Amino acid sequence: MKCILCVDDEPDVLNLITKMLQHFGYEVESEVESDKALKLFKADINKFDLIVIDFMMQDMNGLEFINKIHDLNPRIPAIILTGLSSDEIFNEYPNKSSKDSKDSNGCNGCNQIVIVQKPVKLKEFKQIVKNVLDGKK
Repeated sequence: MKCILCVDDEPDVLNLITKMLQHFGYEVESEVESDKALKLFKADINKFDLIVIDFMMQDMNGLEFINKIHDLNPRIPAIILTGLSSDEIFNEYPNKSSKDSKDSNGCNGCNQIVIVQKPVKLKEFKQIVKNVLDGKK
């Protein structure tokens, strides 16, 4: 069973996303604080198959969090949930993006980051998660 780390600083939203992912058949670990989520990830950097995170967090944004994750495990994909467009995010934070890049091992797409605009429909979100886990864009 695929394991997903879900991070959102709004407990109600986190609970909803967690329940959706569990309904899709995934094992999910959730955290409202990004620093605690990072510690959870560091405890076993190979445990999670996907990170799902809100972009606007209190102590760091979603891209900053994903870059810290990619420093530890560059092969893990991420879904960033946001009200902004992907262009707005990658234009505002160009040096923090690893979108469509090759890592130091030459692994193309290893740092895959998918931006999903909120609100997202259940069926659409399910397909996005499946595609990311299957390595499709």
